[in-house]
Amino acid sequence: MGIPNRRELEKKARREAIITAAGRTLIRKGFTAATMQDIAGEAGFAVGTLYLYFKDKESVFAGLYLEGMETLHGIILDAAGSGEPPGLRFAGMGRAYIWF
Repeated sequence: MGIPNRRELEKKARREAIITAAGRTLIRKGFTAATMQDIAGEAGFAVGTLYLYFKDKESVFAGLYLEGMETLHGIILDAAGSGEPPGLRFAGMGRAYIWF
């Protein structure tokens, strides 16, 4: 597979900016009160841009959820592969979950 071109990198960066803005909006307004307009404003995009990447508000927040689960998965795998004795690894996995 080749090196991603500039357009693909920009598209990925915009999607990540939308997800990040959704997280800030969720904290500030809550899921029910948040709108696509709020998320777009937080991201610095027109609301139409959000609809190029996500079908609706639920899809944006599903993307935020999936990103969080990928982060959690990574930190738990790091704790599990620490090379410590099993009991300490298990405790480290629990700490990673609590930290998250």
